[in-house]
Amino acid sequence: MQYIDINMTPLARLERHSSRSKPLLPAGGVSLPPGFERSPSIVALGSDRPGRVGLLRQGRALALSIPHRWLAPQPLSSAARRGRAYPKAIATALKSHGTVPQYAHSSVVTHPVQIYPVQSHHAQIAACLVEHHWPLDAGPVLGLAFDEPAHGEDGMVWGGEFFRADYHQVQRLATLKPVPMLGNERAIAEPWRNTYAHLISAFDWDDVNAVYGQLELIQFLHAQPRILLNQLLITGAQAPKTSSVSRWFDAVAAAIGLHREAADYGGQGGDALEQCIQPADWSLAERSPYPFSVDKMRTRTGQRLPYLDPRPMWHALLEDLSQGEPISLIAARFKVGLGNAIADLAMELAQGQGLTHVALVGSMVNYPRLTQLITQRLISSGYTVLKAPLRAQAAQVLLGQLAVGAARTLNGASEETLIDPEAVICS
Repeated sequence: MQYIDINMTPLARLERHSSRSKPLLPAGGVSLPPGFERSPSIVALGSDRPGRVGLLRQGRALALSIPHRWLAPQPLSSAARRGRAYPKAIATALKSHGTVPQYAHSSVVTHPVQIYPVQSHHAQIAACLVEHHWPLDAGPVLGLAFDEPAHGEDGMVWGGEFFRADYHQVQRLATLKPVPMLGNERAIAEPWRNTYAHLISAFDWDDVNAVYGQLELIQFLHAQPRILLNQLLITGAQAPKTSSVSRWFDAVAAAIGLHREAADYGGQGGDALEQCIQPADWSLAERSPYPFSVDKMRTRTGQRLPYLDPRPMWHALLEDLSQGEPISLIAARFKVGLGNAIADLAMELAQGQGLTHVALVGSMVNYPRLTQLITQRLISSGYTVLKAPLRAQAAQVLLGQLAVGAARTLNGASEETLIDPEAVICS
């Protein structure tokens, strides 16, 4: 059995550090919207990379670069703890199957605290709502989260999601088609693995080889250790499925020869696609974008979840490669087609849910043409779009965790509440 370590650093120490630490949010902090006035002090631990901490006190959110070990000093005696102010709740990252990061655990409990695991995309949507002064009781929005992979509430790896969301909770309404990451994180370092995973998820490989075997792409993939990769796909070992839009970008970029064999960082494929597209390509692509379809899959919880299926897009892309179309035009047709598909599905979901506001978050907002296409489509149909500011993702996650933790605390709902004020030693 594990207990959450809340031998917390007193708030005074965090606040003193904030005066001399380079802030991730504005130096004076971010004021939370109406409805959060009665929130107690909250600490947010960010992602699974120690070194950044969020603090909510008196309605203002701070995000600091600070060692997480400050939140787990040696146990204090009752006398030493007396009179010190400690946070009332901890908001932390959601890991696989609803767990929290290892650094949030310990074998000693010294006072009661509430623990709130917060899914990463939910945190980003909540941060976007805070930035747009969305009141606590203003109701839900449609949240579009397109980003790097992050653990979902169902144990899957998310990254291309359509949510009904407020500060308290998120409901997953639709997703991009989940595709295996062959070799797990090796799929980030070697983007061609994503291309192969997409193609064998959409088509029979023998059919692809028979029709497009003359393409340099197919010859390259044919020379890879496909027996091993297929085994990973069958067993699921080292091949978690993800709906991350970043892996979709990597797959398309590798297909047209951009950073196919190796990537220097996660998400490089999306950047490469953006950089190779010229204005003339975008204009042509708007007249002939790649198609996507919508299908439904059964989730682990039995839900019939709509998803965007890239199979028609891959057929059109392979045809363009066969015809020798410029890779810049292929990249543009992919992005325009994806933007249209996202906007169409978003409007259908928003109408069905009775939602009028759409929050757009994630790394995809760094691509202005794609973001603008989606935004303009939504605005022209009468929706209000709340776009996340261009701020460091770590800061957005901390801000969102603080908002979600505060909302759940005010609502009296706790994911896990420790009520024993005395030290408990675990074996």
